[in-house]
Order: sequence, then structure tokens, then C-alpha cells
Amino acid sequence: MSIVAYWYDWYQIQVRSWLFLESGEAKTTIDSHHTSISHTIKRYIQIGYDIKGDQDIVEVGKNLAGTYFANIEPNRNENNENSEQMNNNTRKKKKPKVKTISGISKYFYWEWPTEGLLAGFIQARSLPHIGSWSQFSPAVISDLCDSPIVQPQPTLSIHTQATSTWTIPISQLNVDVSDDIIGKKKLHYTM
Repeated sequence: MSIVAYWYDWYQIQVRSWLFLESGEAKTTIDSHHTSISHTIKRYIQIGYDIKGDQDIVEVGKNLAGTYFANIEPNRNENNENSEQMNNNTRKKKKPKVKTISGISKYFYWEWPTEGLLAGFIQARSLPHIGSWSQFSPAVISDLCDSPIVQPQPTLSIHTQATSTWTIPISQLNVDVSDDIIGKKKLHYTM
């Protein structure tokens, strides 16, 4: 959560909101897309192909609409004086301790504002448009880790190009207002 707050400054990626639900249940558009990729990989293996490397994964997904592939390899050998210590002439990585936000399990919807009074904050609430916001300031966020958050320097490949666009049909909501038996207005929704 803390690292996502830096994505805009580090990579110019603005995460407007994030909805955490169980994966693989196709509850959101992104989850549906993930399910399509997962199914395609399983099917590729079932019909007799093997996945031995990066190019095999690209081959599996090349015909999935709106899908781009890239390899992101974390740099795990960074010389960060806060994350390494010498112990009996053996080099060990010291994992930073990360505290948990009190009550985090009741929040499923998150936002990271990049403009205005709340720029740099993390906002959370139970569901989109439900409940009041809880705001976590940059000071609170930085206190969650016992060492500074350092920008990762991963090795990135150039992403592939999608062969076709991914389209999502948008349902039209029609609202009809009519009188019921006793003269009260009733709304009828159709999709």
C-alpha cells in the first residue's frame, strides 16, 4: 500500500482507485481479464504445449484482445545499507519491518490522490460510494516502515502490442416512472 503511493512520482502511473475482492471470481472487469489469461494458459498446456520461457507466455496470449505482455525482473541485489547487515562474515538481508494499519481488514476500496489537499494521502473505505473515508497522511504512511521506502530499479522488457482491442459492452439503464395502485410513483429499471 505504501509503495503504491509513490507510483505517480516514480513512474507517472496514477492509480486512481483499487477495489480488493477475491481473485478469480470475475467480480470486476480486471478480474474478468485475469480469468481469461489464466484460462488461456491452462488450455494451452492441456492441448500439449509446454511453457518453458518468456516467449512461450507471449505465444499463449498473443491473440487475447487488449492484452500486453512485458517481463519485470526485480533487482534483488541492490546495495541498500538499510537492508543489509553483516553477521558472522555471512551476508544476510534484513527485512524491513512493516506495521499494519489498524482496522485495515474492513477496507476494500482504496484511492491515492495525486492532486489537491489530499495529494500523497491514502484514502480507504469499505466499498465504493459506501461509508466514510479514512485518510492516511504521508507521515502516517512513512511511519509504517522502519526503514525508508526506496524506489525499486527492476529490469523491464519492452511490452508486446495487442493484436486487437479489448471492448466491454456498456449496459443501458432505462428508468420508467409509473403510478402504482394507490397513486405512488414507482420506478422500473431495465437493462
